[in-house]
Amino acid sequence: MCNMTRKPKYKAGWEIQPVFQIKLHVKDSSVILGIQQSLGSIGIVDISQSTCNFRVRKLQEIIQLIEFFDKYPLISRKKGDYLLFKKIVSIIQLKEHLTTEGFQKIVNIKATLNFGLSKELQLMFPETIPVARPLPLLGDLREPCVIPDTQWISGFTAGEGNFSVSLDKGIFKSLLFKITQHEKDEVLLIAIKDYLNCGNCYLRKIENTVDFKVTKFSDITEIIIPFFNNNPILGVKSLDFKDWCLVSDIVKKKEHKLDENVLRIKEIQKHMNRGRKI
Repeated sequence: MCNMTRKPKYKAGWEIQPVFQIKLHVKDSSVILGIQQSLGSIGIVDISQSTCNFRVRKLQEIIQLIEFFDKYPLISRKKGDYLLFKKIVSIIQLKEHLTTEGFQKIVNIKATLNFGLSKELQLMFPETIPVARPLPLLGDLREPCVIPDTQWISGFTAGEGNFSVSLDKGIFKSLLFKITQHEKDEVLLIAIKDYLNCGNCYLRKIENTVDFKVTKFSDITEIIIPFFNNNPILGVKSLDFKDWCLVSDIVKKKEHKLDENVLRIKEIQKHMNRGRKI
């Protein structure tokens, strides 16, 4: 993202601050700290009671970050935001942001980046013309989406995936593995589906989202569970996966209708996902 703050003493009257940020639940603070370490300990990490936030603000560290993402490209729609972000940093490196024309270039890019300009900035810069996104949108011809490796899927699942257990009147009904994204990333979810060779993608037009779901029990036990056993998930979601596997083992043995296991599955489900306390 790119922050803009009023600073009357600055030549343009504004401070421009490119910022890279990852924000997760405090339960995943170990993941955030691991990311920071993998990036050469750049940036700062703030941990509160509920969240863990990793931020990179220093220009030289932002440049290091760009070198990293050029080497390991993003493949979701965030790639478009990254390319816009990179353009802003390039303008700052060349000191073009100190000119009226260069400053307006950054405003035009920011109008397209992430959530665009705030209402205040729209009023302040009425002549802004948002630049086109670097990547085509849904329905247009796009670059092919190629999953780089198995670990990429594990990492993406750690942040975006969900393992859940469905009950009907307290009795086990089904297991579900799901990844949900904005409809602009439908191609990405289809690529994941094809890579794993199971599940289906469902478009929810009202919510503008796409769900990749795996519910078939044989696919779960023969494909999904072995995949993540061989390519472990990091962070708190690994605990949800572990509990999910426990339920799978009970069902696989056809012992899920035994009274003691009905209660056990109910208890496991209760403490998964949002119900988990660490």
